[in-house]
Parts: sequence; C-alpha cells; structure tokens
Amino acid sequence: MSSVSRGNILVIAPHPDDETLACGGTIVKRLRAGWPVKVVFVTDGRRAYSALFGIETDPTPEELAAIRRDEAHAAAAVLGLGHDDLAFLGIAEGALEGAPHPILLETVAQAIDDVMPVVELFLPHPLDGHATHRAVHALVTKAVAELALAPVLYHYLIWDEGAGEPLGDPVEIDIADVLEAKRTAIECYRSQIGQLSPQQPCPVLNAAFLAPFRGSPTETFWR
Repeated sequence: MSSVSRGNILVIAPHPDDETLACGGTIVKRLRAGWPVKVVFVTDGRRAYSALFGIETDPTPEELAAIRRDEAHAAAAVLGLGHDDLAFLGIAEGALEGAPHPILLETVAQAIDDVMPVVELFLPHPLDGHATHRAVHALVTKAVAELALAPVLYHYLIWDEGAGEPLGDPVEIDIADVLEAKRTAIECYRSQIGQLSPQQPCPVLNAAFLAPFRGSPTETFWR
C-alpha cells in the first residue's frame, strides 16, 4: 500500500515551535514509517516579544515573524519535512480572541482540506494553558466538523498549568530512538530558547520549561 493511499498525518501548530515541542519525535517516527506528514502553522508568532517584554524594535514584530518562519523551516528540515510539507496561515494572535471569526474558520478549514485525506490530526488540547492554543483547538475542531471529517484526533499539551486532568484517553508514543533529532530541531528555534534582542531580559522559553521536551523519551497525546 502506498503512503498516498494511506492518507496524510496533519499537525496543527498555533505558533512556530509547537509542532516540534509537542510532536517532533512523532513526526520523525511517522515519516520513517512511510506516512506523509504535513504541518500547518496558524499564527506567525510576531507578538511574542512585544507581549512578554514590550519589545517593538530590534526585532520588530514583522522581523520576528520572518525569523520564526525561517526557524520553522530549519526545524522541519531536521525532522525530515520538506518545504512543501509546511503551510503558514499568518493569522495575527489577537484575531483569535473571542468567538471564531467566519473568515478565520474558513482559512483553517481550507488548510485542512488542502491536505486531504487526513487520517491522523494532531492539535492543541482544549485545556492548554495558552489562550491562543485553546482558540486554535476551537477553530480546528469546528472546521473538522464542518468538513464532515473523521480523522483520529491526538490532542497535545504545551502549557499545562491549570489544565487539571486532561480529557480523553492518553496515548504515549515512544520516541527514544529519534529523541536526538527532536532536540536538534528544538535548537533551531533560537528566538524562543535564546536571547535574540539586547533588550530581552530572558528567553521566551526557559531551560526548566524545555527540559521535559528535550529529555522525555515519549510524547503524550489524548484521544
């Protein structure tokens, strides 16, 4: 059976880096097993420095968006993904606040429809502690329903503060044999794990936060 006839694996990332942190090892495993994997980046992450540090120049939000896009391409290459396996929707984070806008919903639905058939879909958990992640979950699940699709849904947690008991059945995927590739891909996101700006007091993601993603031989999802 060819990989095309088996369908696609689709990973939905609210920001560039979420795909690697949550699913990096799984992406490598699925690719090595012959499955085509596609990644959709919903937002461009341009507000990370302005929201956290009040930094509006060096880099500007536009410059940061371009940097994060380049980082996503570099991380994807480490994981084994090609340029055409990635889609960047470029939605501004503020646009995701409140009820899903029909245009945003249409954009997400079209991105999913573009990679049909989808047999497995990885998306943020509804209890993720980041508001943008929860908004993306709402958009994706609504789009899947409107498209009348029935892929296997795997929910991942990046920010689990206050999540309580995650919903659904946990599934652990063993990534011990590809963990080094995941670690290398994480290092591509220098804007998030390092100090890119002279005005920056600390990295966006500190070492303690990154430790489980860098060190765990498994990735956990909820179905």
